[in-house]
Amino acid sequence: MTMATYVGQNLGGKQYDRIRQGVRKCILINLAICTSLCALMFLSAGAISRYLIKGGAAEAISGSTEYIIVLSCFLWVLGLLWPYRSALQGMGRTIVPMLSGGLELVLRISLVLTLPLVFGFRGVMAAEISAWAGASLMIIIDYYRVQRSGILTQPSV
Repeated sequence: MTMATYVGQNLGGKQYDRIRQGVRKCILINLAICTSLCALMFLSAGAISRYLIKGGAAEAISGSTEYIIVLSCFLWVLGLLWPYRSALQGMGRTIVPMLSGGLELVLRISLVLTLPLVFGFRGVMAAEISAWAGASLMIIIDYYRVQRSGILTQPSV
């Protein structure tokens, strides 16, 4: 979330190279954190499920464990979504981040209503991941479109 402030300050200071570098570094940091969290979630999914569903049916614990494992493998998609979204907001570009949030919601709802009909419970997991991916793709495309437009390619003063 600090990317919005960071980008806004550097945009105002015409430090365009710092924006590109900051976004790049933030993404690398996010991906490193996501990798660590993914490994932790993946390795402890069963324990997390048993803790959260105390006294629950074996089927619920099994489904929860599978859900945690699958989502943990795709957490890196969120590690891309948030820095790019915040960077665009820091540039004063609020429409595409808002639309990507709407796309995420529409994808999540429409896919969770349709994919389970074909794939069962795994369709629910795919709907969540697809919503993250759709929103991320929209944001990333807009960020690089803005960058190519010249806003972030001017040399710093």
